[in-house]
Amino acid sequence: MSNSLDAQTDEIRQLMRQKLGVRGRDFPTALARAKRRLPKALRKEGQMLAAALPMADHPKLGQTLDRARLDRAAGALREHLGAIDLAEGRKALLFSILGSVAFNLLLVMVLIVVVLRWQGAV
Repeated sequence: MSNSLDAQTDEIRQLMRQKLGVRGRDFPTALARAKRRLPKALRKEGQMLAAALPMADHPKLGQTLDRARLDRAAGALREHLGAIDLAEGRKALLFSILGSVAFNLLLVMVLIVVVLRWQGAV
């Protein structure tokens, strides 16, 4: 069980590094650094996986783990991280920045016209 859980968490940690830019030496560290980049439900699933890691190494405690539940949690995390499109995220960020700049330019132009009218120049 320990090897399979370690392999799953390592795979998820690599996906978090690729898709979210989160680095960490181990899975619990990477999960803590992901913070709000993961949905709340998936953060809880990740915390459950992180809590199970030390127990999986113990011979008797490892037998008490719900393997099916841990596999579902790992699958949900893998599915979410795999669905993240980096190019779409970059495009959304670019459009957000361009929209902010355009709005600010429009606001400055309106402010200039208002000041010029107030002073009687226009």
